Formats: sequence, structure tokens, C-alpha cells
Amino acid sequence: PMSQEASPSSPLAYRPQHPLPEELREMPRDDTVCKFCGVSYLIHSEMKALEARMQQALAELEHYRGAVEREKRLAERLAAVEAELAAERERREALAAEAAAAADEVARSEAARREAEAARSADLAKSAAGANEAARLLRAELAALRALAQAARDSTLAACQEVSNKVAGSLADMDRGQQARVAELSSQLEAARGQASVDREAAAAEVAAKAQELQRLTEQLDDAREKQRLAEAGAEALETENTRLQSELSDVRSKASGLQKSASEAASVQAELRDRLQERQSAVESLQARLDEALARQRQAESSSSHSLDKLRQRSEAAEAKVEQLSAEREMMIKAHQARIEQLKDSYKNRLIEADGWPAKLEQQLSEERQRSEAAQRELRDRLEADWCAERAIQKEKNDELLRRARQEAEAEADRLRRGVEAAEQRASEAERRVRAAEAAAEAAGTAAERRASEAARAAEAARSAEAARAAAAERQRLEAALSQAQEEVRMLQETVRRECEERFELTEALGQARQQLLSLRLQPGLAEAAELRQQPPKPPAKLPPAEHQQQQQQHQPPQQQQPPKQPRQNAWSTSSRHQTPSSSSTVSAASSSRRRDSIGGGGGATQDIRFSVTQARQDKNEVLATKRRLAAIMAANREAGRH
Repeated sequence: PMSQEASPSSPLAYRPQHPLPEELREMPRDDTVCKFCGVSYLIHSEMKALEARMQQALAELEHYRGAVEREKRLAERLAAVEAELAAERERREALAAEAAAAADEVARSEAARREAEAARSADLAKSAAGANEAARLLRAELAALRALAQAARDSTLAACQEVSNKVAGSLADMDRGQQARVAELSSQLEAARGQASVDREAAAAEVAAKAQELQRLTEQLDDAREKQRLAEAGAEALETENTRLQSELSDVRSKASGLQKSASEAASVQAELRDRLQERQSAVESLQARLDEALARQRQAESSSSHSLDKLRQRSEAAEAKVEQLSAEREMMIKAHQARIEQLKDSYKNRLIEADGWPAKLEQQLSEERQRSEAAQRELRDRLEADWCAERAIQKEKNDELLRRARQEAEAEADRLRRGVEAAEQRASEAERRVRAAEAAAEAAGTAAERRASEAARAAEAARSAEAARAAAAERQRLEAALSQAQEEVRMLQETVRRECEERFELTEALGQARQQLLSLRLQPGLAEAAELRQQPPKPPAKLPPAEHQQQQQQHQPPQQQQPPKQPRQNAWSTSSRHQTPSSSSTVSAASSSRRRDSIGGGGGATQDIRFSVTQARQDKNEVLATKRRLAAIMAANREAGRH
């Protein structure tokens, strides 16, 4: 149970003089409500629960005391973190932009390099295809010359064979025909032999000429091959030069990537480099075109004359001179680029120096912003104080109105209670009168019954009369015993109610002390005044003097139940009534209800007493709920002030 959680040293620790039985403690809550006062027997546990809530409220108040300073520190830290996050976000965006620009530049440079390599490969392929075509043509021409020489040789041999055949025929004819014509035929033979030798010499000279022509063509083929080799060497030299230019371009790109922090200057330098690179590539392409042109002209000069070869050599020398000139220009460009890079480094150092001066500027701006923030906070504080004063005045008026209404309601309740007490006293006197009349009627009825019994005894049998008399006496004794038992039960119930009300009175006093301790906590400025306005005591209800109350209690109490008045309880009531607060209004009602229950006796006013006790218990419960609501309002106001 919650009553066991309180320590003995706690100011709210309480041990009742008359504890409840164990069977009542284990009963359901609906069965533990007093039928006379309407208060639960477990009210002590409820008091302990209220004490635990009060401790929780104290802990919350201790927590909320430093909430404002913690929130201010957290707000400052949050602002600093947000500023750092914004600066970091800006730096990341700048780095991302620089990286994107560098990536775009690298992509463009890579695309230009690929295009240059593709163009160079296409030019080399064209040059190789031209050289192969020239070699193929020379090989075809050489094969044709060889076929022509073989045909001339075959024709010469055929002519010689024909002449030999003719000579052999002539000799046979001369042998068969005329012996006389031997000399003529011999002379003709000699002439034919001379002609044959002349023809043979002519054929040999022609063969020698053809061989010389073949040798000349072979030499021309060798010259063409040498020219092709020279052209290939020139192409390789151009390719080497292009590779060197590409390596220089990669060096320039690496240097440009190292200067990405200076975006605008680096971009201009890279644009200039790209322009120069395009110029070089255009120069290389023009040289390649000229080389192709020279190769074409060389192919044409191979079939025409050796003068074209001299021109080609001159043009090759001019191309070499142009390449040397371009190399000199490249050296000059590298020097210019290095000078530009030094300028960019100097400008970057100057910018770094300027960036080092930024913290002082930022600190100055931060101090100005702090001054503006402090001015805004002072203005907000003044405005909040003005609003709080206005709200406090309005709340004071509302509290005054509520106090006036509470005083009026208390006075009306006191009048109503006074009238109820008078009516209860009248009902008690009327009930006593009815009881006395009933006793007189019972005595008269008994007398009449005895008279009738005596007459009947004289008229009837003595045995039946005696038996009837014994039965009447037994009935009367039973009725008297039942009456005494009922009176004893009423007395015991009244004593129990009186003890419970005394314990309730002491508990309500402890509750009042706890509320005073809770309200005496150090509240924030403004809330203490509102709490004091709420704590102004209303006018106490009119009550009878202790002497009159004691006299009425002695008059209405049965003779066998009269007890001496408890003067210490009266003094405690008087002291608590003099020092009561709005939070202890339930104490006043509990004490007044205790006096009313003590002043009312048994008999006919028991039902009215029970109804009045139930009504009073409901009113006390409503007052306790109102006190809890006021405590909750105070805690909510304290939390709201802590947040502000």
C-alpha cells in the first residue's frame, strides 16, 4: 500500500489511533465507503498518493528552475552549429563546382586529344595506303617490263630459228637443184649469215637496251622504295613530335589541375592553352596535308622526272624548318605559361592573405549581430513584462471576483447549514416526542391488556390467562431487548463515525500543512503574487461557540451515552479555524460536520443525518478536486514561465 512508502520522519507520516480492520482494508473500494459520511476508509492511502504527487511536483519544479538557462545555452549552441553547417555546406558546394569544372575541362581535353589521335591515325593510314599503292604499281610495271623483255627474246630466237630453217632449206634446194648455183647460194648464204649476224647484233643491242631499261626501272623502283622509307621516317618523326606535344599537353593539364583553386584565372589560361593547342594541331594537320601533298607529288615525280624529288626534298627541309620553328614557339609558350603560373601563384597567395583577414571581419559582424540580438531581447523582455503586468492585473481582478463569489457562497452555505442544523434539531425533538408518545401508548396498551387479561382470567380458564400473560411479557421483553440493541448499534455507529471524522479532521489538517509547504516554495516573479492572490482566505462560516455546541451535544445525547466534552479537540478546531487557508476549507467543513453528527442523536433523525453526511462528503470531495486543479494550474503556470 502507498501508506507504507512514507518514511517515519516525513511531516505527513501519520498513524491513526483507531486503525481499520484487515477485512475492511481488503474489501473493494465501492464497499469501503462510509454510509454516514460518504468518505472511503482508505483515505490515508489517497493522502499518501497526494504526497507522492507533491514530491513529483517538487522534483519537476527543481528541474524547471534551470530550464531557461539550459534552453539559452542550447539555443546558442544550435545557432553556432547551424552557422558551421551553413559554412560547411557553402564550402562543399564551392568544391563541388570546382570539381565539376575540372571534370568538364578534363573531359573536353580528353575529347580533343582523342580527336587529334583519330585524325593522326587516319592520316597515317592514308599515307601507308598511298605508299602501298605506289609499290603495287611499281611492282606491276616491273612485271610488265620483264614480260616485254621475255617476249623480245622469244621473238629474236624465233627469227634466228626461221633464218636457220630457211638456210637449211636453201642448202637442200641447192643440193637437189643446181650445183651451179652453189657459189651464188654460198654468197647469198654469206649475205644471209651477215644479215643474220646483223640482226642478231641488233636483237642483242635491243636486248641490252631493254636490260638497261629494266635496270633503270629497277633503280627507279629502288629510289621509290627509298622515298617511301623517307616518307615513313618523316611520318614517324611527325608522330613522335605529336606524341611529344601530347605529353607536353598532359604536363600543362597536370599543372592546370594543380591551379584549380583559382578558377577564373585557370579557366582563362586553359582557354589560351586550348587555343594554342588547336593552333598547333591545325599546324600539324597542315603539315600532314602538305606531307600528303608532297607524297602525292613524289608519286607523280617518280613517273615523270627526278626534279620533283628535289622539290620534295626542299619541301621536306621546309617542313623540318617549320617543325623547328614550332618547337621554338613551343619553348617560348612554355616560358610564357610558367610566367603566367607564377603570376597565378602570387595572386593565390594574396587571396590567402585576404582570407586570413576574414575572421576579424566575421568577429566584428558577429559582435554587431550580438548587439542587435541583445537589443531585440531587451525589447522582447520589456514587452513581455508589460504583457505580464497587464495579465496580472486582469488575473487579480478575476481572483477578486472569484474571492467575492466564494465568500458569498460560503456565507450562503453557512446559512444553509445553520438552517439544516435547526431543522435537524426540530426533527430530533419531534422524534423524541414521538418516542415518548409511543412509550406512553405502549404503557396504556399494556395496562389495557392487563385489564383485559384479568377480566379474561376471571371469565376464562386460569391456565390460558397465565399463558397469555407470559406470552405478552415475553413479547414485551423481546421488544425491549430489540430496542436496547438498536440503541446500542446506533451508539456504536455514532462512536465509529465520530472517530472516523476525527481522523479525517487530522488528515485534512495534514493536507493543509502539505499544501502550505507546496505553496511556500520559491516561485518565479509574478507567479508568487498570483499564488498569494489565490491563497487569500475567505470569510469563515459562522459557527456556534464551543460552549453552546457542548450544551447542545449534552442535551441531544442519550443519558447512558453522555461523555465529558473533549476540550483539546475544541481548542484544535479553534486554532485551525483562526489560521485556516483556502486549501484547508475542507477542514472547516469536516469539523462542522463532526459537530453536527455529535449533536444529532439516534431515533427518527438518523436518515436525515445520513443524507446530510453524504452531501457534506460530496462537497468535501469537490473541494479536494478544486484544490488539485489549483495545484495543477500553479504547476502549469510555473512550467510556462520556465519555458519563457
